[in-house]
Amino acid sequence: RTAQEAAERAVAAGLAKLGRPGLEAALVALDPRTGDVLAMVGGGDYRRSTFNRATRGRRQPGSAFKPFVFAAALSRGYSPVSVIDRPGAVSAPNNPE
Repeated sequence: RTAQEAAERAVAAGLAKLGRPGLEAALVALDPRTGDVLAMVGGGDYRRSTFNRATRGRRQPGSAFKPFVFAAALSRGYSPVSVIDRPGAVSAPNNPE
């Protein structure tokens, strides 16, 4: 079974579990070492909608930078289930605060 097939099954199963007609989903799986795209699913059913939500969907600005924050955390030894209960100070270059 390929990563693409697994991604398609995961989207279909997730949408079926929620049981809300008309609900859509998208999934992009990346190799964290290389950044290669391993699988991409643009919607729940291509016959119903050909719009590719993975590549053409509009997102909140936070969604655009979350992968970079996540990748930085992974590279520093955090895991997807790490809990940060006491975050330290956060700053940016030339931060006036």
